[in-house]
Amino acid sequence: MIHPWSAATKISFLDWRSGVFIAASPVAGSMTVRGALAKLNHRDVRQRRRAVRHLFEMDDAEALQGFVGLLEDSDPWFREKAMDAVKRWAASKDLALFERLASSGERQKRLLAASISGRAGRAGEAILAGLCADSDEAIRL
Repeated sequence: MIHPWSAATKISFLDWRSGVFIAASPVAGSMTVRGALAKLNHRDVRQRRRAVRHLFEMDDAEALQGFVGLLEDSDPWFREKAMDAVKRWAASKDLALFERLASSGERQKRLLAASISGRAGRAGEAILAGLCADSDEAIRL
C-alpha cells in the first residue's frame, strides 16, 4: 500500500505498514510556473494570492508575463505585487513594458519606470530623458 502523502513527495514509501520506508520530503514548489500563472486570474482571491507567493518563491523571470496584467488589478495588493515583480524580473527585452510604465497616468508606475529604465540601455536612456521632463517634480530626475 502506498501512503497517501507519497503523491506529494519526491520519493514514495516502500511499505509504510512495516515501517520500512525511504525518507520522503514534500516536493518543494510542487506548483509549476505555468500552473501558478493560470491561477493568477482565478476567481478565488486566496488562490490568486497563493499563486503570487509561489511565483515569487520560484523566482523565475518567465513569471513576469503574468504580473503585467496585474498592474491594472482592482485590488491594491495585487498591483503592489505586480510592481515588485517588475522591479525583480524586468530586463532589457521588456522595453515595451518600460515605455508603458513611463507613459502611465499613475505616479507610482512612472517612478517604477524611472528606477528600472537603466536596464534597457540606450532605449532606457530615452525613457529616462522623457521622465526628466515629467510635470510631476517627484518623477523628474
